[in-house]
Amino acid sequence: MDTVFTITTFVLVITVIVFIHELGHYMVARYNGVQVDVFSIGFGPELFAWVDKRGTRWRFAVILLGGYVKMLGDLDGASARSVDPKTLPANQRSRSLPSKSVGQRAAVAVAGPVYNLLFAMVVFFGLFAIYGKSSVIPKVSEVVAASPAEKAGLLAGDMIRSINGVETAEFSKVLELIQANGGKPLALQIVRQEKEMELSVTPVVVTTTDMIGRTHETAQIGVRFGEVAVTKLNPLESFWESGKEVTVITGQILVAVGDMVTGNKSPKEMAGLISIAKITGAAAKIGIAELLRFMALISINLGIVNLLPIPVLDGGHILLCGLEKLRGKPLTERFQNAVMVTGLVIVIGLMIFSNGNDIVNSLKGLMAQ
Repeated sequence: MDTVFTITTFVLVITVIVFIHELGHYMVARYNGVQVDVFSIGFGPELFAWVDKRGTRWRFAVILLGGYVKMLGDLDGASARSVDPKTLPANQRSRSLPSKSVGQRAAVAVAGPVYNLLFAMVVFFGLFAIYGKSSVIPKVSEVVAASPAEKAGLLAGDMIRSINGVETAEFSKVLELIQANGGKPLALQIVRQEKEMELSVTPVVVTTTDMIGRTHETAQIGVRFGEVAVTKLNPLESFWESGKEVTVITGQILVAVGDMVTGNKSPKEMAGLISIAKITGAAAKIGIAELLRFMALISINLGIVNLLPIPVLDGGHILLCGLEKLRGKPLTERFQNAVMVTGLVIVIGLMIFSNGNDIVNSLKGLMAQ
């Protein structure tokens, strides 16, 4: 039953996020006078469909793990290939995507990721407005025996005010500074029974395994934090905090991508569909608020990844639009085809690699049982 629940929840979450993404492309295409022929949720054989008064076919397909919007002039759902507008009937020419300006085509491409980011912001706004903003206080609730923290003299009840002179208003900042300084002494400014003290602690690097079987090298000092503070927010504060949340998460994703490109982070940490499904199921069991937070996180990830300058992805289309603008005339069909094939190979390779990681981690987990 757990497996059925996890798969069902995962499919529902992905369907909603994909719909939001494709809706962005659809809305901006319509705004720019582009005829949308097909709006598909899923791939493969069609489950059911209907055609609206504008001539758009809205369809749901068997494989609900993606989707696409096919516009007039596209030869495929990825807008990877298009017809020459001059070959279209006169009454269709002006409504085709290839006939639009570089700026309009770029706007259609960027709209999907933008809608994903806006969706995440709306979700966070609702959560903050209803539940308030929760944060873990940097107050030590437990010190692990024989840990660097115990050796340094930290006690349960100590409040960590700063590390190396950097203020730590939340537990997340404490964690960030510890992770960034594995093996290096840290100067802690703490408050114990209303008295300020300074301690020095050196984090140790240990290997940990997460809930989906991936191993990580993490720095720890051996303390646990458990006290949560909830700050009630008015609508304006909720709006501001939701924007900050999306900005912070976006920055973290970009840093992670940069670390993988530069080799500072192992590609083995890439998560595939199995990992995302497991986390989705776990979040749903905690509650609707946690599930919505995870949906927002996945939506941001989808938006940012799609903006990467990889052909086939939205970022690739934006890149090609930029090259066409610089060139001053349309790119040759041969060049576009070569670029798109390269992009497709990259995307398929990343999918195989990330899902391969999931399979290997799952097998390790089974063998360890």
